[in-house]
Amino acid sequence: MAEYFWTLCRSPLCLALIASCIFRTLGDDLAFDRFQTLANAVAEEGFSINAHASIDLVGGSVMAGWGSPSMLELAASAECKSFTSSRPAQQAINYLWSGGINCNALVYLLTLFCPPLFLVFPGIIHFSESYAFGLDDSDWQMSDELPRTFFERLQRFYGCPRTKFCWSFLICLFFLVISSVTLLLPLQPENVGRLETAFMFLIGLRLVGSVLSLIAGFQWAWIQCLSASVALIYMLLRIWGTITFAYAYSMAVIVLMLFAMELLLYCYVSVVLGPKVTMIGQMTLQLIRFLPFFIIFLIAFGVTEQAVLFPDRTGFDANVLLAVFERPFYRLFGENAVDEATGKGAECTEPANSTACPQQNVFAVMSIGMYNIFTVVLLMNLLIAIFSQIFDSLQQDSTIAWQFKRYAIVRSFHQISAVPWPLGPFVQFFSFLHRFYQRRK
Repeated sequence: MAEYFWTLCRSPLCLALIASCIFRTLGDDLAFDRFQTLANAVAEEGFSINAHASIDLVGGSVMAGWGSPSMLELAASAECKSFTSSRPAQQAINYLWSGGINCNALVYLLTLFCPPLFLVFPGIIHFSESYAFGLDDSDWQMSDELPRTFFERLQRFYGCPRTKFCWSFLICLFFLVISSVTLLLPLQPENVGRLETAFMFLIGLRLVGSVLSLIAGFQWAWIQCLSASVALIYMLLRIWGTITFAYAYSMAVIVLMLFAMELLLYCYVSVVLGPKVTMIGQMTLQLIRFLPFFIIFLIAFGVTEQAVLFPDRTGFDANVLLAVFERPFYRLFGENAVDEATGKGAECTEPANSTACPQQNVFAVMSIGMYNIFTVVLLMNLLIAIFSQIFDSLQQDSTIAWQFKRYAIVRSFHQISAVPWPLGPFVQFFSFLHRFYQRRK
């Protein structure tokens, strides 16, 4: 019945996406796939007839002027991955991402750092044909004419999500470099140097900007807030004095690792690396599900080896528990420590009858061989086979999943401030206060 009414409507693409949203909510996968296929067929048919009009239709709102969602928003809410990976949808997302700007990377970076190039060389950046749609209501009301004046070109360039992404990427890279330099240079436990003071000040600004980005709905603001929060703990421990210097140094190392993880997220935008990052995430989930097998063997062989090597040990402490997991874990990577297992460890300086020295036991050597057979040979190769199967089965699906998530990334970068850091947090803060005041009125 729903498909019959769909054939009678005047907006088949819109109604097909709305039906997909409804059936997705109801959990009817068969009807959802059917209407998603219909929406995809309508979009592809329109693209083959008139590409420009089809892209305008897919990127535009359902009812212009009523504040209604766009076709892409409907597809994103219904998780129509097949529709968002179609040609008109990807062309619309590309336009939203770049703002219709076409140029090579070198010219883009030069213009990014030197805006007067727009005034000196008006044709340094080519603006392709425009479409009458955007990422918010003000953009939907704009004309499809190309920007002509200096300020129009400047607004189009610095307002597009691609430029905001470049700023965010460079800022993340800057913090990664400055945190690395701070850790590599000698630090004085007694006092805080100028470099550390500057680093703390910059981290404070980043924390403010991260919180505002989180309120604005930026997709990756969570890891920015996490890194800034850990950096705040580092600052408190560092200011405390020499007693907490080692803990502060450890927090700084964690901050560096979080910056590296954030930089990895920015690779998601790349056409080449984006699907691979998606695949890595799915493989990581499979690895987490596979970990119970490893934990079972780690505990079984770790406890067995600890018991037969130190049968006379009295007492129990954290070092014993660490040794139970440490020995079998490093044997996964070829560190067998046969000398210790045979009771011939050279590091034991205690008397021969001491309970701290490993005792010679044939069963310990046998347990190492059995552990290597079951884990290093069997489980590791099984895990490699699972990863190979995932890679083969998800190679195409990861591309579709990446194309589907691109729209969410574009919207996220559209919501952050166009003013580059470190001025961005201040502008974003006053903009947030202005919006809050307007809503209260």
